[in-house]
Amino acid sequence: MSRRYAEPVLVWCRSGTPVRFRRRHRTYRVVEVLGWWLEAVPWWRGEPAGQREVWRVETCPDGVFELSRHGADWVLRGIAD
Repeated sequence: MSRRYAEPVLVWCRSGTPVRFRRRHRTYRVVEVLGWWLEAVPWWRGEPAGQREVWRVETCPDGVFELSRHGADWVLRGIAD
């Protein structure tokens, strides 16, 4: 990931997998899931304990995005150049 963010986004899922997301008044369609994994939440930063899902997705023609979900909240974590 070249650029890092912590920007809330709205994500639509099908069977738990992201298929679209909305960022800054624009909707992106996911054409491929490049990978996903679980991470421990950094409790020392004051976040609730547990795990969060991280999804690396590709949209066409916009590129590769990294989305993270903890509970019901989704965040854009990064964009690859």
